[in-house]
Amino acid sequence: MTLAADRRHGQAPHHPPARPRNGDRPVEFWPTSAIRSALEGGDIATWKQIAVAIKRDPFGRTARQVEEVLETSRPYGISKALAEVLDRARAHLEANERNEVSRHVGVLIERSGLKLPEFASRIGVPADELRAYLDATTSPSASLMIRPLLGGVIKSSVANDRPLSVLERNPSWFMSSSRSIVAPRPRTW
Repeated sequence: MTLAADRRHGQAPHHPPARPRNGDRPVEFWPTSAIRSALEGGDIATWKQIAVAIKRDPFGRTARQVEEVLETSRPYGISKALAEVLDRARAHLEANERNEVSRHVGVLIERSGLKLPEFASRIGVPADELRAYLDATTSPSASLMIRPLLGGVIKSSVANDRPLSVLERNPSWFMSSSRSIVAPRPRTW
């Protein structure tokens, strides 16, 4: 006996894979339910859009939504790839941030006019730790970044023909009595 499909009611309609209805809006504006739907039944083009959004902002809304979906359910196939995209994008961002901080530390040392060991001594860190900041293997704390400015290690930028930053002009504006960051008051002449 040969079995055939039941054709009494016509052929079964072909349903394309579920695609989020937010296809005309950027991925960054999709709700989490649309991200979940895209991960569970989307296509490569949709996954690429999500990966691009993650790379653009590794700690942004879309990255957090993907992270949430991957924590609650593991959509087959794409979950491992998007988890890898998320990890690599965040590692790349952190490396770029360390490089930028390293560059800034170098500028502070250069502007101080001090040798590396003397600069390290003045801000209260061992010279090896300061070298690690310059090599971008570690990053200093925020307080350590402003210590040269507040502690008088760097007096003025006038010699470098660069205008003083707000923090350099008036370091006391940085913290208010409640320990929150406040904006400087406008000067009246």
